Amino acid sequence: MNKNLTGFVFGGCACLMLGLAFAAKPMYDTFCRVTGFGGTTREATAAPTEILDRVINVRLDSNINGLPFRFRPLQPLTKTRVGETNLVFFEVTNPSDEPISAIA
Repeated sequence: MNKNLTGFVFGGCACLMLGLAFAAKPMYDTFCRVTGFGGTTREATAAPTEILDRVINVRLDSNINGLPFRFRPLQPLTKTRVGETNLVFFEVTNPSDEPISAIA
């Protein structure tokens, strides 16, 4: 084989691998967005039209990450059917003497 041809083949392979390395991240992100793989959430464009008979448990986390107030759900667990809308209530207590504002 010609030395120039060998150089072009190896150089082409190196460029191809470099291009694939740059394309891997966007391709993987697109794959995860389409399939929901890897914990990627999908955003709904409309509310569900039917309510299924399947019941799921929803556990409510009230993690406040070191903020100076108490925040807890009045029901730490709620059961709901898939597609159903539920309303939950939380209790917030400010034990300090200063006013605190927060957005949930």
